[in-house]
Amino acid sequence: MRQSVPKSAGSTLIEVLLVLVMLLAAAGALIHFRILMQHQQVRLELRAAAMRLLASKLEDLQAFSQLRVSATETNYQSIRSNQGGVMPAGRYSEASHDLELHWRVTDLPAWPGWDLPAGKEVLVQVEWLSDGERLQVQQATLLLPLRLEP
Repeated sequence: MRQSVPKSAGSTLIEVLLVLVMLLAAAGALIHFRILMQHQQVRLELRAAAMRLLASKLEDLQAFSQLRVSATETNYQSIRSNQGGVMPAGRYSEASHDLELHWRVTDLPAWPGWDLPAGKEVLVQVEWLSDGERLQVQQATLLLPLRLEP
């Protein structure tokens, strides 16, 4: 005599397998999300480092103490594209990534009777490579040869 097998005998195994598949899919999605968040964190940290470098260079260019060329002091006259200030143009390392610092200077026409530019338009740029993509931040400023001393 044959014993009859209930119709629900194999359904428990199928239910367990479906739950396992759903758990694995959820775990995979969480791992993928975590990897994306790590990449985003690295990108944000690099952007913050680039902004700090850019701000430092702007302060460096604005901190000239002499108008004319001086061997010992930073000076207005020596500020040119990728020249001037204490910080040099070029590569700076941050968190195993390289940041490239450059700036362009456009001299404004001199005031009558002056041999110095009336101002210097400066565009400071910091570029870096992140996940194969070239990113940059930039800031423009105007440097004037006049200082208001308190």
